[in-house]
Amino acid sequence: MMESLPNKVEAERALIGSVLNLGELSEGAQALDPDDMTNEVNRKIWVSLLKMNSNGTGIDVITLMAELDPDIKAHELGRMIAEVPRSANQDEYVRIVQQAAVQRQLAIATIELSKLAYTSDLTDTQIKTKAHEIIDARVEDLILGTHPWMASQITIADAYKERPPREYAIAGMIPVPSVTTFYGRPGGFKTMILMSGLIAIATGDVWLPGLPKDNIFKGFETTQYPTALIDMDNGRDTVLERVEAFGHGSDLPEDLPFKCYSMPAPRMDGSSADSMQLLENLIIESGARVVGIPFISM
Repeated sequence: MMESLPNKVEAERALIGSVLNLGELSEGAQALDPDDMTNEVNRKIWVSLLKMNSNGTGIDVITLMAELDPDIKAHELGRMIAEVPRSANQDEYVRIVQQAAVQRQLAIATIELSKLAYTSDLTDTQIKTKAHEIIDARVEDLILGTHPWMASQITIADAYKERPPREYAIAGMIPVPSVTTFYGRPGGFKTMILMSGLIAIATGDVWLPGLPKDNIFKGFETTQYPTALIDMDNGRDTVLERVEAFGHGSDLPEDLPFKCYSMPAPRMDGSSADSMQLLENLIIESGARVVGIPFISM
């Protein structure tokens, strides 16, 4: 019956292949319930992947095979890996699988309620009670759900847990991950300062180093990451001139992991989910870990 109900087995396989490709689970993937998967083999694999992630075990095919039943073949996992590009979006696969799980529960509830409608050996009170039980068990949580902010809850127990040290792209200024906003008046060299910071991160050099005889301010230490700038207000010619000036001024190599995207079309719109998906896909494909987006206005 399960296979004939709404399902996205191909998304389940793609999700598993993506995890094995990258060797890690995204935050969204870590929250996926194995019961949301239709295929029994996929559920078993997902249970093992969640266990490995929880235990801090490195995720790879060999380690996974040791966790699985012998009837799950290594070549099947290999096919899952081969079917998915390395830059695949795990969270999108999770969304597709969860959506199918919701639709499946609604379909099951509909079937159970339809059967109840033709039951003749129950009183009307018993039928109403049974209908409420079906709705409570399968539908109510799907319709009402939980408050979307619940995932951001922090408890005392959470605060007591050991946490890894915070990483900074620019020491004390830009944590990774984060959304950091710089602002200033028009013509205040915001884009130039942002570009210089991105280039400093890409090189791993000190950003805004002090003057040679300045013994007080030494600049900001950086951690080297690939970077990108998405220009929405200057245009290609201006960006090329500025990048050339920075390049010659600091003798930057041509293969520096710093890229610019000038005036991309369609224009970025922060209120559009489709536009934000384009931005996310660009960041993934570019390999950038730190991205700067200068705007004239927000």
